[in-house]
Amino acid sequence: MYPKAIGFFDSGQGGLFVLKKFLEEFKDLNFIYLGDNARYPYGNKGIETIQQYAKEGVEFLISQGASEIIIACGTVSSGAMEYLSQKFSNPCVGIVDVMCHRGKEILSQYPGTVGVLGTRFTTESQSFRKKLISLGVNQIWEKACSLWVPLVEEGLRGTHFVQEACHIYLEDCPNDVSCIFLGCTHFPYLIPDIAQYLFEKTQRMIVLDDPNDTYEKDIQNKNILINGSYPPIFLIESGSLLKNTMRKYINSDYQKSHQKIFCTEDAHKFQKIAKIWLSNGGNLPIYQAKI
Repeated sequence: MYPKAIGFFDSGQGGLFVLKKFLEEFKDLNFIYLGDNARYPYGNKGIETIQQYAKEGVEFLISQGASEIIIACGTVSSGAMEYLSQKFSNPCVGIVDVMCHRGKEILSQYPGTVGVLGTRFTTESQSFRKKLISLGVNQIWEKACSLWVPLVEEGLRGTHFVQEACHIYLEDCPNDVSCIFLGCTHFPYLIPDIAQYLFEKTQRMIVLDDPNDTYEKDIQNKNILINGSYPPIFLIESGSLLKNTMRKYINSDYQKSHQKIFCTEDAHKFQKIAKIWLSNGGNLPIYQAKI
């Protein structure tokens, strides 16, 4: 019988950033991670396909002992949460609600526009927009950043390719933007590039919503925090927010170092990326799953 564990599901490697946030605090956390890299990216697929892929992924995680499921994928969170809640009794938590509530909190202190960066599917689904409007937020700017996912998967962050993509996607970002959602779990890996571009465009202070994030040092080294003007622009990622949401489940039964990472293609390549991205757990073997 498997010990209690939390399942993490993503279309590829981006969800490792969310897992990393959990392991920074709960290094012995029981978890099963599945990255469906054989079928990524999800962001250019239709809703029925996304729902079917999500169903298969969650079924696999439950078969491996996951009690609660974190949908560490902005696209699945945007298009399949209601579907998954109808299919499974296990709690499934996505990124849309937690990010929108956090954005609402920031706006209470720093009024302005909320920016939403996501995949094509995420922006076209208007999942963030609908949730924000239900919370009374009406100034919303959305942008589909489809190239960022393959750039991250290919390990090209910090290159001129990413810098050019930042220019393409962020050039028309409103001047009064208060916070920007990184609505795909791949996007936090580009935080230094995104922050640099926004600083050069606006000359405003760029602040990570999680002050303990390792990328905070990158931003400090570039003097973006020191030289930027007020009001700040907050970059909001989902990892810390999801961790706080799931904290109520993580008791001693969930901290016995039962840890497994699965992918659906090229486990060797997936492990090379995991070693770079995970401070804890990067040396775990990567298993190839058939779903």
